[in-house]
Amino acid sequence: MTDVILLRHGLAEGIAPEAALLPEGEAQARAVAEHLAPWAEAGLAVVCSPLRRARETAGHLVARWGLAEPVTLPALVPEGGEGEARHALSALALAGPLVVVSHRPLLPRLAQRLAGVLAPFPTAGGLVLELDDWAPQGASLTYWLDSTGLQS
Repeated sequence: MTDVILLRHGLAEGIAPEAALLPEGEAQARAVAEHLAPWAEAGLAVVCSPLRRARETAGHLVARWGLAEPVTLPALVPEGGEGEARHALSALALAGPLVVVSHRPLLPRLAQRLAGVLAPFPTAGGLVLELDDWAPQGASLTYWLDSTGLQS
């Protein structure tokens, strides 16, 4: 089992592929990064959508903890299918904790398929799953996460 953190990007200037984070979105990303200490110390890997707002959010996480550069997966775009996303994530064969920075509506569909959880995914918000495998119902909800911290 490993922990997977599904995280929506910070507040952005729009939804175009190259929409940047707003200053508030950058602050959200830096704040949520502070709550990732247990996973960062355990070798957290970061994966993100190729869209700018997700890449920038992932960049704040990586910068805070000195992590390896994020892996960009085209399957993590907003309109991506949860099946394709699960397949792309499982193909990475990562052994340690993972944070997946992506978008709505993909993240809610992914959370529902993996753990049966309906989650709103506010900006810079998400959830922590304990993952057995990437199959449907292969995970369970551990925590809710946002820029204010973790809630069980």
